[in-house]
Amino acid sequence: MERIVADVAVFADIGTDPPSFEQLKGEIVVRLIRYGESTELAVAEDGSILETFGEQTLKHANFRALLASDRYGKLRDWSNKQRAYLEGELASAGSLIDLWGLINGGQEVDLAQVDQLLSSRQREDSTRVLLIDGPAGIGKTQFIVGLAGARAQRYSVERRPLILHVQSRGRTLSYLYDLIAFSLQRLRLEVTYDQVPVLAKHGLITVAIDGFDELADPDGYDLAWSQVNDLVELLRGSGSLILAGRETFIGRDRVLRDIASLREGVDEVSVLTLQPPSKGAAIRWLEHQGWTAEQVDAIEEFLEPSSLALRPFFLKTLSDREVATRLVESSSTSILSILMEAMIEREIDKFGEAVDRELSEAERRVYLRSFVGETARDMAENGSTSISDATLSWLVEVALPKEVSSDVTRILKARSQAIAFFTNDDRKGHRRFFHDKFYEYFLSVTLIDIVGRRETGKLLARNIFGSSLLETFGDVVAGSTRTEVIRRFLDSSIDLIRNYPPIDRTRKNLAALAIASLSTADLVDDFKISMVDIDECRFSGTASGGQLDSLVINQLDCRGGDLSSTEFKDLTILTLIADRETLLPDSIPLPMRVQDVTMSVKTLTVPEDVQRWVAEHLRNPPEEEAGLIPVEFKDHEAIKVLFKACRLRQYWLRRGDDMYATRILDNPYWPIIENALAQNHLLRVEQRQASGTDARFIHVRQAEDILSESPTNIDVRNMYVSLIAELRKSQ
Repeated sequence: MERIVADVAVFADIGTDPPSFEQLKGEIVVRLIRYGESTELAVAEDGSILETFGEQTLKHANFRALLASDRYGKLRDWSNKQRAYLEGELASAGSLIDLWGLINGGQEVDLAQVDQLLSSRQREDSTRVLLIDGPAGIGKTQFIVGLAGARAQRYSVERRPLILHVQSRGRTLSYLYDLIAFSLQRLRLEVTYDQVPVLAKHGLITVAIDGFDELADPDGYDLAWSQVNDLVELLRGSGSLILAGRETFIGRDRVLRDIASLREGVDEVSVLTLQPPSKGAAIRWLEHQGWTAEQVDAIEEFLEPSSLALRPFFLKTLSDREVATRLVESSSTSILSILMEAMIEREIDKFGEAVDRELSEAERRVYLRSFVGETARDMAENGSTSISDATLSWLVEVALPKEVSSDVTRILKARSQAIAFFTNDDRKGHRRFFHDKFYEYFLSVTLIDIVGRRETGKLLARNIFGSSLLETFGDVVAGSTRTEVIRRFLDSSIDLIRNYPPIDRTRKNLAALAIASLSTADLVDDFKISMVDIDECRFSGTASGGQLDSLVINQLDCRGGDLSSTEFKDLTILTLIADRETLLPDSIPLPMRVQDVTMSVKTLTVPEDVQRWVAEHLRNPPEEEAGLIPVEFKDHEAIKVLFKACRLRQYWLRRGDDMYATRILDNPYWPIIENALAQNHLLRVEQRQASGTDARFIHVRQAEDILSESPTNIDVRNMYVSLIAELRKSQ
């Protein structure tokens, strides 16, 4: 009985006495003030409830029915408002590609099957937790929106719990109940934030926390885990909770470890790992959008497995045929840079004749990059995912490359709110980036410039640079053709790490940025990072040198990375995140924990298991006849060059674009490698009009299968046969 009184207490009017109860003739009567009226709830032995207020009496089948009724949870009104809201959201998003994933690393499921799983009967007095993970752009938010829309649409028939979609509102932690209150306000619901756990505990709604990995405070993620831990306790009964975030952050093992209130074997924890669509599904979707076969052929090569362009959000960006046309014509190198540059080129032609007359095409390009970069910087410094229209208007003047007329300035200010990189925020008069990857790209470009000028400030002092941003930063650095700018950034960051006082997060963040830039380590004479404790590091691609000395790294994410050229000295690594392509130096210390995310997240903590895994990924592993490359050729220069070409983060290789592509293409073994790749359909070569000494744009196809020596890929097998045969001839 005390439990019912406690649950109904949050529905009593504020400022009134708490509910009271007494037992009368086989039933229990609870009294409270609701909507200014004295209300009695007579609970019978069979669980039915007679509610009396004023001159009205209503009968409810049970306590759940009471909470769902129009005087309490108002779930019928909730479903109607949510349906109307989400119909508008989905209409503005247009047709979206179907999403699917793997549940607990095994069974393939779609949205309807996940809906069914969350609706299945669960154990009494338990909490069900569904983790939705995957990289940026894979569709986590879209999946939750689709699930919420399906539940709201069919609520009158199926009565499945409605979804409260709670989104992080900034990159520094907000109180979780503030986020819940904002989500309720967005739907214009009368339910209050403290009533949500009660409705969820009784299986009437499901709380979905989207972007959980962004909920960090300056001291880390402990506060976020603590708040969710408390929420899990409150939901125990028939409650369900959805946590969505990047795949390396909210794995099942970490959730069970960091949410102490979860009871393994009692509470239900499932993991949905979202997967990108296949190339065929992506092409069919584009054709459904009205694309012709010729238009599809023009970008088909960008839709390789593991390509950023296959992620649903970026595929949606590509569905704009004007962007796709720019994409094919771009001379940028990385997929993300190609997409961003394509969108920039599209935007600079949309300012109108008045702007075009006063600002040249080059000046408009500089202005747009500067304006969007300053926007990303302002958001990061203020720990927010949105920016006011007034601030955007002010940033126009900051970003203008020269003095322009008041008429042009007025046009650019009006246009600032309609740039394709932005979309309307839930708060009136505010904009946000259309996707986090847009934000990360422009913040990365800005970080390179401001650190190169030896600036620090709030951006570096207060933020936690997470794995997703660091991955994007590494891509931008590795794909940059501005060699002197990158060298200046490296010199400044290394010097600041050595000399900046340890009074805030500046040194930690600079160290994380420098490690993300290890592919360019040989641009400076003394790339050495020492005496720093770092929260998260992310590196992919091929390191070109550098030394990491006396560091404590909480999490080193090196999926797809070759760190064999970097010297590790006196390091402590708590968690190493890696995959089958990871290559490590012989000097690496034994991590306390390894997360192998090759297929699904597999966590190793037993020292013998960790040691065995590390030994298999060292630069010089124990010799054994394995894979498609004979042992005597494992360390051959040609194989190293091939692997470097496959690991480079940029999409295109072109002599003269950057020193790393030039070194590969100028290597004496490259003609043999290129011939073996071309003969087996693993090379794309395009001739384009471009400045420089070489107009050939080269792309190595199916790079992941080449690196993993996939025995099931016939083209890869035949390529290695051809290459090894030619190398034997040259000996």
